[in-house]
Amino acid sequence: MKFRDINKFLFATLTALSALFFAAVTHADQLRTNVYGSSSSELTSIDVALAAGHTVTLLIENDTGKLAGAENIDVDGTLFDVTFAEGDCIAIYNGCDEAADFELTSEQEALAAAQALIDQVFLNIPEGDFDTIADLTFGCDTAEPCSSQIDFEPFDSQFILDIVLSINFPGTLDFVFTSSAFGPDFDSGTDDEVTNAVFTLSPTSVTEPSVLVLFAAGLFGLAMSARRRRKPS
Repeated sequence: MKFRDINKFLFATLTALSALFFAAVTHADQLRTNVYGSSSSELTSIDVALAAGHTVTLLIENDTGKLAGAENIDVDGTLFDVTFAEGDCIAIYNGCDEAADFELTSEQEALAAAQALIDQVFLNIPEGDFDTIADLTFGCDTAEPCSSQIDFEPFDSQFILDIVLSINFPGTLDFVFTSSAFGPDFDSGTDDEVTNAVFTLSPTSVTEPSVLVLFAAGLFGLAMSARRRRKPS
């Protein structure tokens, strides 16, 4: 391969990687920014150390003490952020009619995310007993068990929506399950026992630009090495 061809290959590779990076960041930002029906209060960030050295950040409303969301949740090895919001699937997920509207795209992923809420988010900490007191979660306004609805796919031709629920009981009896009980126009704001858990890919899960630069530098080094080898002595 000629040096000029190697340069073209290097440029094309770096361009493609950069495009993938910015597409991932843009998609996550669109879901994360101004989630419909989410908390508008000032938030306090509380880092909570979990097992195996992993740390999640709980986001708590300053004025009410309610749990508004969390960051760096480990869902089967991938880090996500979550925002609790009131509203329906159509409003929250940009129509709720395309797979691209959702960050979680399978029932298996949604179930893992629901379990992660129980294990990593609904915790009793000095700032609030978010496991014991279910209505300390944004969108939950009852002392009864509160369900966090996780949407993962568009509604079907019958206007039926498959969802996963993460049930936070007051105390220790928490569980997850799949349901088809709600349509995409069900508004969790009208039900004191249901809130929406909107998952977005954490920025730390997206390849950083510095990694792309290092990769490009490695390719450039290989190109230069190949050129020196081909250069007559």
